[in-house]
Amino acid sequence: MKHLPLYMILLLFLSACAGRRGGYPERLQRASQLVEARPDSALGYLDSLGVPLSGLPEEARMYAQLLRIKANDKLYIPHTSDSVINRIVKFYEGFGDRERLAEAYFYQGSVYRDLQDAPRAIVALQRAADQKSKNDTLNGRIYGQLASLFAYQGAYKESREAVRNACVYYIRCKDYKGLAYSYRDMARMFDVEGRKDSAEVYYRKAYQLMKEKSEPRWAYGILSEFSSFYQSCGESDSAEACAKRVLAYASDDVAQLTLAKVYYGQQQFDSVAFYCRKALKSHSIYHQRTAYSLLARTVELMDSIPDYFSRYLALQDSINEITRTEAVMKVHYQQVELDNAHLALQSSRRISWILGLVALVLVLVLLAAYLLYALRERRRRFALREQVWQQIHRELREQSNRRIAENEEKIAELTSRLQSLSEGKEQRDVWKQEVEALRSVNVSILHTQELDAARVTALLHSEAYRLFHDASSGTKVSEDDWEALAHAVDEAYPHFTSRLKALCPVKISQKTYRICYLVKIEVSRRRMADLLYMSESGICSALIRLYKKIKGKDGAVKDMEELLREL
Repeated sequence: MKHLPLYMILLLFLSACAGRRGGYPERLQRASQLVEARPDSALGYLDSLGVPLSGLPEEARMYAQLLRIKANDKLYIPHTSDSVINRIVKFYEGFGDRERLAEAYFYQGSVYRDLQDAPRAIVALQRAADQKSKNDTLNGRIYGQLASLFAYQGAYKESREAVRNACVYYIRCKDYKGLAYSYRDMARMFDVEGRKDSAEVYYRKAYQLMKEKSEPRWAYGILSEFSSFYQSCGESDSAEACAKRVLAYASDDVAQLTLAKVYYGQQQFDSVAFYCRKALKSHSIYHQRTAYSLLARTVELMDSIPDYFSRYLALQDSINEITRTEAVMKVHYQQVELDNAHLALQSSRRISWILGLVALVLVLVLLAAYLLYALRERRRRFALREQVWQQIHRELREQSNRRIAENEEKIAELTSRLQSLSEGKEQRDVWKQEVEALRSVNVSILHTQELDAARVTALLHSEAYRLFHDASSGTKVSEDDWEALAHAVDEAYPHFTSRLKALCPVKISQKTYRICYLVKIEVSRRRMADLLYMSESGICSALIRLYKKIKGKDGAVKDMEELLREL
């Protein structure tokens, strides 16, 4: 029963976790399983949720919307708005699930990519990479998208680094399709840089890997681009062979245009016209422009040149407009990056200056506090030391004064007898001598009292006394220092060591002698423990054992300390 509250709290916590991360409807779970391999089926399951979706927890609704964006991306359906993905990202930023947050950032980058907003796309993808997801496939896709966007912006160094990171993750998770596309991206960069041999090697690696490890359609897509590369390098035979292999499998705009260019170079204009007309069915205005350009230059179709040329010019105008827009976006991105870098540098310098100033002020405050504390502690130790020695002097003075008072009483008594009794002359002389002797003793006591005070004062101001009182924790004290202390104590309290030996019937250890010296000069037990490398309880035990050896009975620590003060 006493653990019942703990069990209840644990049960509530587990229930909250289950409600927070689990409890998805069966159709949503099925959509999650199918979204990678069959995104169209996943969309069907998501659509079938319908009204029940509104009754689900917020996290389930957000996850369903994320799956829908993911399925559309897999189906190459262009994203037209960022409102939904921004809500999803904002939710997962506060939800605490780093894996889902990384995925949300990735698809936010995909949305901005489709919206032609490269700067925001790169920022979103970099945030996705910063999450350090455990999903290597997702990490590979993140860096693959970054590589494409960087290349699109002309940042080839950053693009190459992103491709290398993508390859590492794809190899780790054995995603051969992603790895093949990374090889293709690397080939594109080598092609742009004029490194044709390296580009050819990576195109071939990409094609072979895709053909062996993935579906043929993806392999022929890479082979189509490979044929265009061969044609640009002037290797017409290789370009023609690759393009025909692609077209034998499926219709492909790039392969058709590659053959048209090859046949144009060979002046086979009928074949040029044949493949250009096929390419005109493409939805890409870039491919249509190329096809019209080739047709316009074909000598065999002179009567149709004006029409083809006008269409070519119209498409070229559209492409120029797109290119100008892309150039503006690129300049905007570069300006944003420069502004961000400048602001970051200013902010970093300002923060560094503020932190340096704060650190300096803090150090000065701590130094002043330490000096103040050290000064107060020094004054306190000297005040305490003065009080201790004043108490000792007072006790010694009181003891001497008692003896003097006792002697004065005896003197008064003897003087009274001398005045009141009529004894013989010899008796009176004896009493007079006794009175003189007592007066001499009093004078001697006063002299001894002054001498003892001088010795104690000398001990108080000795180097040995200061060393053992002011030694900090961990200070190493040499054998010479201990001998100096013993000598100083014996000087202030004559025969202290010999008296202690005489009182104890058995041999006293060296450490016990040192404890006695420290007690005699009023060193605290804590400082004794530091100086002797002992615990305070060990020091107390040593004093108790010494008292029993001297007195033959049990006693407390304070009894032994009192005995040492009286020696």
